[in-house]
Amino acid sequence: IIYKIGVQNLGYGPGLYDLLKKYNIGADIHLIVNNPVEYLQKINAKSFSIPIRASMHVESGEKFSDFINTAEWLGIIPGLAFKLKTSIPKDFQKYIDFKYFHLVCNDEESGILAFQDEIFEKISNLRNVKKHEQTITIDCGVKKEHIAPGIKGGVNYFVMGSAIFKNSNPFKFIKAAPDIGIFSAKKN
Repeated sequence: IIYKIGVQNLGYGPGLYDLLKKYNIGADIHLIVNNPVEYLQKINAKSFSIPIRASMHVESGEKFSDFINTAEWLGIIPGLAFKLKTSIPKDFQKYIDFKYFHLVCNDEESGILAFQDEIFEKISNLRNVKKHEQTITIDCGVKKEHIAPGIKGGVNYFVMGSAIFKNSNPFKFIKAAPDIGIFSAKKN
């Protein structure tokens, strides 16, 4: 699910929700807005029986503590998203209270919408500075061939929107997910 300026709500129907529920896979809400706390307050996580995660972009300018406190009060797992070209700072202390990190693997600002392999260096840098319990999600252009190097690098979750929904048979693709390593990547 994406909340983005100009895209108020992009979601998928009950069939996808039922499949996520069946496999106990949570929903990941990526807030690509300048005021993520305002959008976060519109989410009723308690009405879902699956885990709900929401990430704000570090570039949004929102106070991290406001986002984290609001998310936790709403029963939402707070995450922090980094664009591909945003560097991971060595002084990581101010990000330590986020439960996961959402890394964008393309460069929309340069018009490069395909997956960029330079994300693997960013994953390595992030693994060197984060707390052990925090997880890493990669998103934007992720395909089957990115799963194995992602798992090896320490990625815990893969967002595969286009790979699934542009597939001729998305439900068959999702059901085959254990065979390509998607569910095994959920380990910490």
